[in-house]
Amino acid sequence: MPIHYFKKGFEILEEEGIIELSKSVNRFTQTRIVRHTPLTYGQFFSLNTFKNRQINRIVNNAPANPYKTIKINANDILFTNRAVRSHVCGLGLVSGGSWDSDGNLIHVDDYWIVKGLKQRYQDGYDWEETAYVETAKKRFFQKSAREVKGARNIDQFINERCRYVDRLYEEINNGGYRPASDDKHNQNEKYRGYFKDWLEVLTVIDRNGEIHLQGGHHRFAIAQILDLKIPVHILCRHKRWQELREEIHDVGLSESHGKEIRDHPDLQDVLNCEQFSSMATTK
Repeated sequence: MPIHYFKKGFEILEEEGIIELSKSVNRFTQTRIVRHTPLTYGQFFSLNTFKNRQINRIVNNAPANPYKTIKINANDILFTNRAVRSHVCGLGLVSGGSWDSDGNLIHVDDYWIVKGLKQRYQDGYDWEETAYVETAKKRFFQKSAREVKGARNIDQFINERCRYVDRLYEEINNGGYRPASDDKHNQNEKYRGYFKDWLEVLTVIDRNGEIHLQGGHHRFAIAQILDLKIPVHILCRHKRWQELREEIHDVGLSESHGKEIRDHPDLQDVLNCEQFSSMATTK
């Protein structure tokens, strides 16, 4: 049966192109696999990451390894993106369209997690006074949520979830920021069951190269408060940004590329390839 699907995939690729193949894979995973063999969000995420990697290797000359992180200063990120859904797209997606438009962006300081943690650790608020707890209350009482961040009621949220965040802040403040992959067995493991908790902070890159936040808001907020550089994973690059990566890979930097482009953390892999190629050609 799997051979049949591979053959069908190649037929779609040859007759209709890579875009239609990608759409077909999405339809397949959302119907046959999900319906007959239910996947966890983490498995669905991994499957889509694998799909993205294979498509990028076929389509692009400068595909990025989806699991490779880039390092950024947390305070360089100003907005969080509401349009990209992590478990649907997986890591390393390249997508055009208007998902990076201003209408899909919220300033990070207006997002309830970031705002609440800054009120707590910068302004000295009690938890009950923060937007973090106020939003949890609204979700419990107004939206009848069964669970908010692992808590089943507001008392549990304050007594357990907020205390966990306090410990997380102290750990980072006293011991430095550790990559998520190094933190699997700490005392707070009971709160790290969701698949995104084992990834780094999740980001997307818009058509102009601006990096926006998508997931990992707690760690991100603490990193902003402490003014830290952190590793991040990239969920999605806008197609136009990927085209710039391709251009630099194929023809190199031009005089029109300013310092921001030369220093951009998501171009260093391409620039290193360009430099290596230049050295090899010179020799």
